[in-house]
Order: sequence, then structure tokens, then C-alpha cells
Amino acid sequence: MSAKYAPAAVIGMGLCIVAFHFVCAIWPPAPEGQMLSLQGFIAHPLAIPLSLCLLGVSTFGGMFVVPLYAFLTTTVEKCEAARTVAANNIVNSGAMVVGSLCAIGLSIAGMSVVMQLLLVAFLTLPCAAMAWKLHKACDGPLCH
Repeated sequence: MSAKYAPAAVIGMGLCIVAFHFVCAIWPPAPEGQMLSLQGFIAHPLAIPLSLCLLGVSTFGGMFVVPLYAFLTTTVEKCEAARTVAANNIVNSGAMVVGSLCAIGLSIAGMSVVMQLLLVAFLTLPCAAMAWKLHKACDGPLCH
């Protein structure tokens, strides 16, 4: 399994998050204490662009994660694959907790959720660099 498309997938996610930021920035706020109904969402002129942004994030996310999990399970001994995936899931869970705490801290500090999207998009750049290093290190003859 190859990680060669992982850097491009991360960049694609970042671009979709930037687009999502702009759609969210121009989305008018709902009246205080009210939620938008499904019919109201579908009728909204920005519903399709917002949905396409989220579809892009999820599609590029799958293009990033699936090959990396396959790579993870094929580069370890078969008897260690389950433990490796479990350890990776624990690390991912910890990263989500840290990310949530950062988002809470940024919100408390006054940064809007919409602006936090730009920060997340910017942080895809170092992720793409790490994915590129992984591709270069392990798609060569050393990992096969």
C-alpha cells in the first residue's frame, strides 16, 4: 500500500476547509435560540456549496486515512497488526481530546469557530509535509 497520495489528500482537505470557512462566514446567523429545519437548510441558497465543502473534506479525508491504515497494517508483523491499530486509535483519540481542548481555549479567548476553521486549514500544511516524508521514507525499497 502506498502513501503517495496522502500529501495531496491533506492539501485537498485544507482547501475544502478554507472554502467551508468562506461559506460559513457569509451564512446568516439563525434567530437567537432557533435551529434551522431540514427544509429550511435545503432551501437555503448556500446549502449546496456548504454540502459540497463537507463532501470534499470527507472524500479527501478518506483518501488520506484509508491508505495510511492499510500502510500501517501491512508494514508490521501480522501478529502485531491489531495491537498497532489499537495503539493508533488511542493516539488519535488523545489528539482529538487535545484538539477539542484547544478549540475550547480558542473560543474562550474570543476566536470564533469560523476563524478556527482557517487555523485548521493552515495546520494541514505541516500534516502534508509529514505525509510526504512518510511517502518518501516508506514507499521506497526499505519498506517493501
